[in-house]
Amino acid sequence: QNRERIIIIGVRNDLGIEPTHPKPQTKKVSVEDVCPDQSGCRFVTFRNAGGGARNNYSTSKDPLPTIMKSGVDYYSENKTRDRVPVRVLKACATFPHGFQFVGSDSQKIARIGNSVPPLLMRAVATHVREHILEATT
Repeated sequence: QNRERIIIIGVRNDLGIEPTHPKPQTKKVSVEDVCPDQSGCRFVTFRNAGGGARNNYSTSKDPLPTIMKSGVDYYSENKTRDRVPVRVLKACATFPHGFQFVGSDSQKIARIGNSVPPLLMRAVATHVREHILEATT
């Protein structure tokens, strides 16, 4: 998903290690890359920024826009509007295929929207292990 995040990694002063952070990935993954059946769709999320509403659009050739806890809508090639299915949100948020969310679809969507994507968390954990933990042993 195309979402800005701030990751802060703190290090105790007595360890003598300069704080660092993971480098951003350079390859963007499109919706079509993870869900080819969504080819040709146009995606939209609605945000309230500074008291006003604005739309955040993308196509299937782009990363999915920010997954809000209220979900993401899409327009198919025949211009009908619908909610992006949970399976597509889950894949775009990098959850493994077999990972199961519990609850209703709206609860699942909210959990995906509120979550930190597993591959992002793996990048942070790998960075902490390689640049902090291994440097202190």
